[in-house]
Amino acid sequence: MAHEHCSHTAAPSPVAAPAGSTPKSGAILLPSEIAGVRVPDTTLAEVVTGLVREASPQFLFNHVSRSFVFGSKFAEVSGFKYDPELFFVAALMHDLGLTERYMADARFEVDGADAAAAILRERGYPEAKIDVVWEAIALHASMEIAPRRSAEVALVHIGTFMDAGIHADKFPAAFFDQVFEALPSLGNMTHLIGAIGNVLRKKPHTAYLSFERDIAERTNPEFNPPNFCDIPRPASFNG
Repeated sequence: MAHEHCSHTAAPSPVAAPAGSTPKSGAILLPSEIAGVRVPDTTLAEVVTGLVREASPQFLFNHVSRSFVFGSKFAEVSGFKYDPELFFVAALMHDLGLTERYMADARFEVDGADAAAAILRERGYPEAKIDVVWEAIALHASMEIAPRRSAEVALVHIGTFMDAGIHADKFPAAFFDQVFEALPSLGNMTHLIGAIGNVLRKKPHTAYLSFERDIAERTNPEFNPPNFCDIPRPASFNG
């Protein structure tokens, strides 16, 4: 499937925890609803939520959770038809490759995709759905590719980049305020750039797997693309 893009009920906030801590057993990791978006309550969704929280610092857990919320809201207003549980587990696990537990030897997106596939396969998840989760995670940082794939793949990409402030004009500021109240930023962009930088220091070869930029810099003297780190973002996305 090709895609060119893709009433609030108060809910308890997730348990706040220090940035690198692991929640206590039985802690509420996510509310049942965030800014009008329902959180899947299947057994698999609960298992994946706990696994991701255990492996991730708090800022990263909040980031992947917000990515799910933003992608879900985009799907709602855009009329996407998708599998909510599949999208949820892909969104929640899309940055496993940035965690010490699941970091391996490939680029972090592929490490995360491989880890997610193994986790789901161990739990008997259907292979066809595992393939979609793998693709959603492997392509979540790929501009112009992910939005043209299946709905779940597109939504993981869209939600992830919306949490970086990209296309933040799609929804009213009040919606984002509700999301950040439930899932605080905790300096997300600073920490996320630092986490990816840490991976690239350990695996520098994964930074230049896309060769087009190298060729553009060598052959086009007027090539001056924006740096992702410098993209202006609304203040709430830098908190």
